[in-house]
Amino acid sequence: MTNYITHGFNLTEVQKRLIAKAVYNKTGINLRLTYVQLQGNDKLALTKTQASRVIRNRNNGQGIELRLSKSQLQYSKKIGGFLPLLLAALSAAGALAGGASAIAKTVHDKREQERHNRAVEDALRSASGGRICPTCQGSGLYLSKKR
Repeated sequence: MTNYITHGFNLTEVQKRLIAKAVYNKTGINLRLTYVQLQGNDKLALTKTQASRVIRNRNNGQGIELRLSKSQLQYSKKIGGFLPLLLAALSAAGALAGGASAIAKTVHDKREQERHNRAVEDALRSASGGRICPTCQGSGLYLSKKR
C-alpha cells in the first residue's frame, strides 16, 4: 500500500465539486493549482513525489498540475476534510434530480398516451368501412354491414 502525505490546499468551489464528482464516480482527476492555492485548509492525500513537487513549486513561486488517482481520492475521503460533506450534498442532489426526473417522465408518458389514443381514433374514423359507435359501450371497431 502506498503511504500518503496529507497537504493543505486552497481549492475553489468548482475544484471541490470536481473532486467530489471524481470520488463519487471512482475516477482520477487532474488539478491545476496556482501558487496561491498551494497552501490552505483543504486536505488532500499526496504521494511523496507529489508532495516534494508541491513544496518545490511553492518555494519557487509557481503553480502546479497534479494528477490524483482514485485511490488517493478515496484515502482523502477517509481522512476527512471537505470531501465527506461534499459527497453527502452530491448524493442528496442526485436523489432530488431522480425524483424530479420520475415526475417529468410520468407527465410525458401520460401526454404521449393521450396523443397516441387521438391518432388511433382519427385513423379509425378515416378507415373505409369502419366507424366508432358513439352509443356502444366498450372500446373497439364496429364494422359497417355489407350492402
